[in-house]
Amino acid sequence: MKTLFDGIVAVTFKDDNVTHMHSKEKEIVDLMKPVKTARTEVEIWLKNLTEIMKETVKKILTAGQKDYNEDTRKDWVLKHPG
Repeated sequence: MKTLFDGIVAVTFKDDNVTHMHSKEKEIVDLMKPVKTARTEVEIWLKNLTEIMKETVKKILTAGQKDYNEDTRKDWVLKHPG
């Protein structure tokens, strides 16, 4: 994860799932969907986590780009921190 997402320093585990990623700047990002870790080989759930992290970042960036053209700058900055 560190080479793919240099700013990610931790993830949140809840009920045998990874649910959030945490940045160096103490931002917390909800993953699009939880990544199951129970009864799954570590290599498999890490691969799944990497894919969900990519999808989550893509979704957030796409939403931010769309809203940039529709919202005032002040509203956009408040709606899309980071």
